[in-house]
Amino acid sequence: MNIYANERFELIENALKTLVTNIKSKMNYEHTSQSFDETLFDKCILEWQTYRKSHAEYKANGFKGGTMFPLIYASDLTTITEEKIES
Repeated sequence: MNIYANERFELIENALKTLVTNIKSKMNYEHTSQSFDETLFDKCILEWQTYRKSHAEYKANGFKGGTMFPLIYASDLTTITEEKIES
């Protein structure tokens, strides 16, 4: 189950990376007359990734040291990432 949870997270993380790349490309192409601050956009993504990690650690904390910790941690990372993609 832990392996599956990690593989599932890797798939959704790759989907997020693709989405971020597409957004940046589109914004750079469509908004040549307006400013698109790619550095600030990247900072926002990094800050969100820090939040995502903290959230997953919080959710899995009750299982720290146990065999369920990696499953709960990866599952929460996946859920939070799916929510981000949908928004």
